Amino acid sequence: MRCVAASTDAAENAHALSFAPGSRRAAAMIRGPKDGLTSAVAIGTEAFIASAGRDPHVARHDLATGRELGVLLTTVDGVSSELTCIKGGGAHGGPVVVAAGEGGDVFLWDVRQAPRGGHRSSLGGGAAVPAMTLHVAGAARIHSMSLSNATGGGAHGTA
Repeated sequence: MRCVAASTDAAENAHALSFAPGSRRAAAMIRGPKDGLTSAVAIGTEAFIASAGRDPHVARHDLATGRELGVLLTTVDGVSSELTCIKGGGAHGGPVVVAAGEGGDVFLWDVRQAPRGGHRSSLGGGAAVPAMTLHVAGAARIHSMSLSNATGGGAHGTA
């Protein structure tokens, strides 16, 4: 299992570091969004990085090259609350990414359905909206999440 760690250096530059199994050295560094990043998760050969700030999105990157492959948007119009956490897994149906944050909204994407390539400003060219959005009533902010399959066990590949 590959590990992806989100970090910010002294100059406030955001990075996601990818570590191969059993390694103490980062195998790759992916430059984070300009507004910073809040969290990152690896699923298979891809990294998903949740942005911080006023542009809530999850950037999809190739772990080997660091190249951005596409974007998961929280809404069609891009107006949403800040993201604070992200999880990924592959329970029964295949790879999913789940992100949440301010306001109690939880966003779920089926990454098999998300287009690859393009830019976050064009829904048709590489950006995807959630397959499902849930709302936790009364929650001002969601700090962490967990994924599990229908039988109660942990989802494969959760972070």
